[in-house]
Amino acid sequence: MAQIAARVCNICEENEGKYVCYECSHFLCECCKFLHAKFPANMHHTVTDSVSIDLQTFSFKHKCEKHSLEFLHFCNTCSCLTCNECVTSEHNSHMFRSVGDVAADARETIKENIINVKDKILSLTQLVKKIKFTTLSQIQKDYEQFTYDVNTLSHALKNIVQVVVDVNITHAADFLDLETVHWNQSLAKVETLLQESTFMCTKFENMLTEPHNVTFLSTTQNY
Repeated sequence: MAQIAARVCNICEENEGKYVCYECSHFLCECCKFLHAKFPANMHHTVTDSVSIDLQTFSFKHKCEKHSLEFLHFCNTCSCLTCNECVTSEHNSHMFRSVGDVAADARETIKENIINVKDKILSLTQLVKKIKFTTLSQIQKDYEQFTYDVNTLSHALKNIVQVVVDVNITHAADFLDLETVHWNQSLAKVETLLQESTFMCTKFENMLTEPHNVTFLSTTQNY
């Protein structure tokens, strides 16, 4: 709340104005405050400590701008503050209440508003704490648990895949060994047959080179 700096009393213009009269808009010292209260016209004035007063509140006009008189009544018809002159002129025949009664009702309304706002503040404070220390914390824990589970599953799947890979590679290696042995054996047989066939071919070709018929025929008797 903005506070008014120390001012000089508007009455004696010498001492420090420790008090403020809302209606007069004057700063008052201790002595002048006492004298101010002696005047019957000032008996309804509101005087308070100047240190605690709000600048915005003090700057509010407490007199009727049209008649320069103090606000003493509240017009229910127009919902505004009025002076004695207003009552007999612009607001003639309107319904009125005392400023004190209206202010008392307004204060009660403000008190109820304060209670409601404080309840809301309490609820919001609890909600903020819940979000900060429970919800956000739980989200972090859930994230950490999820990433842990994903990594664990990933490692498990990798291990399973590796086992499958190893098994299939072993099967392939076994198949390679068996096939290699089989085909090496077949190759050996084929190569033997090839050698035998080549030998026979050479033998036959040599036989054909024999010009003597009897000798040739005797040679063929062995095949």
